[in-house]
Amino acid sequence: MRLLAPAALPMPQLLDTVMVERRPGIVMERLMGPDQLTLLGQKPWTVLRVGRTLGQLHARLHAAVVREGLRPLRPSMQAAIAGSDFVPANIKTLALADLDRLPDGNAICHWDFHPGNIIETMSGPKIIDWPNVHSGDRLADVARTRLILEGGALPPGAPFLVRTLTAVGRSVLSRQYLREYRRQLPFEPRELEAWRRVNLTSRLSYGLPEEREYLLHLIAALPRG
Repeated sequence: MRLLAPAALPMPQLLDTVMVERRPGIVMERLMGPDQLTLLGQKPWTVLRVGRTLGQLHARLHAAVVREGLRPLRPSMQAAIAGSDFVPANIKTLALADLDRLPDGNAICHWDFHPGNIIETMSGPKIIDWPNVHSGDRLADVARTRLILEGGALPPGAPFLVRTLTAVGRSVLSRQYLREYRRQLPFEPRELEAWRRVNLTSRLSYGLPEEREYLLHLIAALPRG
């Protein structure tokens, strides 16, 4: 968060670091307001607006510059995939070969960017939950968000209407997010698609039981080359 501060991103301010009963902690600005996931649960008809806001914020994040200090994303993905017991060997081989061909990049990659991590405050939306931030190719981060929007497991306590949101609703949210992001920072669809197997395999490496069959199904549908 100190590294990101000069970029003036919409995020809580880091105020201090502390030790409490020999445990390290951080003191941050308190953000008042609901997250976008809660808003979707209360007002599902705002899905287009939420998608637009999500795309605008993610593009703003990727347009910002932090010159050094963030962990590089590609080596982290390689280590996670190669070292995971949850990824079958044949899938590892294909994903790691894909990753070798993909660019490093130097964008700020949040790596957990989704509506639950956007707080709607009186001064505008703010991005929270930064422990996974890396430096890497921005489309890897976009591909991760797209995967979460379309089929990622929802956090505990997600509103009932969000939990029952149909695949159509998730698809609308994802399309609106991508449309707005591309309007801000254009890219070719094939460039995003190049990250698909790697992102699916990276997510599989976490060992989330509620996502495993879904991820394996999507990976099996991909061409081998």
